Amino acid sequence: MLNSLVKIGKDKNYFIYKRIGDFDNALQEGYHHINTHAIQFDKTKEKIASDFGQNCLKSCDALDILPRKDRINFIEFKQIKDNNQVREWIQEELSLPQKIKDSHEILLIILRQSFFSGFPNRIKNFQKVEKNFIISLDLLTNHKNQTLIYLKLLKIKSLINKEFKNNFIQGESFNKPKYIKMNEFDLVYPSFI
Repeated sequence: MLNSLVKIGKDKNYFIYKRIGDFDNALQEGYHHINTHAIQFDKTKEKIASDFGQNCLKSCDALDILPRKDRINFIEFKQIKDNNQVREWIQEELSLPQKIKDSHEILLIILRQSFFSGFPNRIKNFQKVEKNFIISLDLLTNHKNQTLIYLKLLKIKSLINKEFKNNFIQGESFNKPKYIKMNEFDLVYPSFI
């Protein structure tokens, strides 16, 4: 099923595979050093919006489809400013639940483009595919104390996990969010593929 998704995505130019560090916002968002290749999913969202008028969709930054593992990795990169409003920022600005739902919907739109038989079964199979949501974080802080930085990151992860648990897509095979420090992405990400 994932092979079909990749084929449709490539054939219709929905999937642009490239080095993550070369994505449009990589320098601005602080992940320009990452050498791993994936689909620039913001470009997929833009093409879907153009083709189908889905202008209000949000998406994760990158997507990695792994047919041999029957797995999809949704990847989001975020620099988090250390301030007292981190909870509000996670709930309102980061909007992870909406990005997950919309990224999921974008993939369903692509699957619907298939003219092959067996579409209902393809959707059922898609629901069973293992899905990881990987968040690569960088905490922007003035703290020099590594213990304080670690504790702040734990708090941030806890808040994100709560948002995810309260808002994830029912009936799908989503794992709990996974976290990778931005400066360790190339080293740690291979354990998820």
